[in-house]
Amino acid sequence: MKISLQQTVANARTMREMFAQAVRGEPYELKGMLFSEVLFILAALQGRDVLRFFESGRGRGQSTLLLGKLLPHATVISYEIDPLSADVDIAARRLQPLTNVRQCFGNSIQIFPRILKEGDIVLIDGPKSYRAVRLALQCLHTGKPAAVFIHDVYQSLGERRFLERHLPEAFFSDDREFVELTRSLDDPCWRTLEEQLPGQIRPYGYGTGATRSYGFTVACIPRGERDYRGLLMRASLDGGINRLRQTLLKQTASA
Repeated sequence: MKISLQQTVANARTMREMFAQAVRGEPYELKGMLFSEVLFILAALQGRDVLRFFESGRGRGQSTLLLGKLLPHATVISYEIDPLSADVDIAARRLQPLTNVRQCFGNSIQIFPRILKEGDIVLIDGPKSYRAVRLALQCLHTGKPAAVFIHDVYQSLGERRFLERHLPEAFFSDDREFVELTRSLDDPCWRTLEEQLPGQIRPYGYGTGATRSYGFTVACIPRGERDYRGLLMRASLDGGINRLRQTLLKQTASA
């Protein structure tokens, strides 16, 4: 089955109530993916036999926990780069009951392209920005993963524009139809965020001007027939230009 926005929305429509029951009462941890964003991933993959799901950036284990529970027949292999992070123990306690979750440490940029197998799924929640895009392209260049997901690609970001321009098959969890269908699932998430970070994080607080995304936003990039090596070189160039632009803007603002 082809992975597409249209099919993802259709799958989410049929999965929504079952998903809502599955996450009811689950706690939400800071830095984690919203419930609707996890449903976005599951709906995109509905109908596929997922055996291995690789995650880069575990944090406090929010997405790891839900994916482990809702993909019981898959092995969720989660990599965290910093074994000394204060989040490591929090994630370990939350994930300890899940026998299908492997908590690993290491640099996914170096590891993932070497160990991926046909049909694997990849979620990148660290590194961020263009480094996440480059890791996604490295994984896709292997010809192995069926799809790569990237977290934190809301509208107005340079890396979001890169994906929209060069990978038109990519689609996003801030799609209006998907948001209207699933946003009520996130009520517990927004309550937790407001309690712990009052006034700092809002549903439509990501992006600038009229291009504000709902939530942190997940991108789905289905594997296709593309020159991923060439796109990787272009992403490196675009990322460098973007960093230079941001540096100049900061210098101008502080002048």
